[in-house]
Amino acid sequence: NGTITQGQGTDSVIVNWDSTGTGSLSVVDTNAFGCPGILQSITVTINPLPVTSPVNGPDSVCENSLATYFVAPNAGSVYNWSVTNGIISGSNTNNLVNIQWGSSGTGTLEVIETNAAGCPGAMVSMTVYIFPIPPAPAILGSGLVCAVDTAQVYSSPLVGGLTYNWSVSGGTITSGLNSDSITVSWDTASVSGSITLLVINQYGCASAITNLNVTMNPLPNATASPDSVSLCRNQPDRKST
Repeated sequence: NGTITQGQGTDSVIVNWDSTGTGSLSVVDTNAFGCPGILQSITVTINPLPVTSPVNGPDSVCENSLATYFVAPNAGSVYNWSVTNGIISGSNTNNLVNIQWGSSGTGTLEVIETNAAGCPGAMVSMTVYIFPIPPAPAILGSGLVCAVDTAQVYSSPLVGGLTYNWSVSGGTITSGLNSDSITVSWDTASVSGSITLLVINQYGCASAITNLNVTMNPLPNATASPDSVSLCRNQPDRKST
């Protein structure tokens, strides 16, 4: 159940054991006078190698993102994970691993399974494509508005391939949602509001959120007094407000 690959005729040999099960190795020592000694034999138990499943998990991610990967568990096995262009978060000896990926490009995830008998299996690997995230967008527009402003325009520089995700508090987006420019109608009852924007690129990677705080200035409330007045012709009129 095996083949001697090196050392025949010497005091040590290298054996390639072929398949799982039981094998035996025997040796007879012959001295300088040509006299053979007693046959010595040992029984060898040949344990199977583990068969590791393919790695499961996303093969494309956004840079600096966290993703989970796993192989099918086998009782008694331990796993040795390694990664390039990323960092293992937590344990690397279970069948499941969390990876914090690095900068855009490619990364590689590898695992070697060792079974309960101490036999390591073949390395299983996975290539992961790491896509860039867009930079945080700028918001162009006024942070000081009048309380009844119903057509205030806000925009962000147009970049091809980006989807614009706006949200507003203290007002309502009346046009331009998901574009690079929106029109906002601010609420008359509010004194402050805000606009937030994130952009998503063609790879599905989202930017950091940009926030613009907006102050809504109240309209003046002028009154004229007195309510009525009687004047003489050509006499200057004085009123207070």
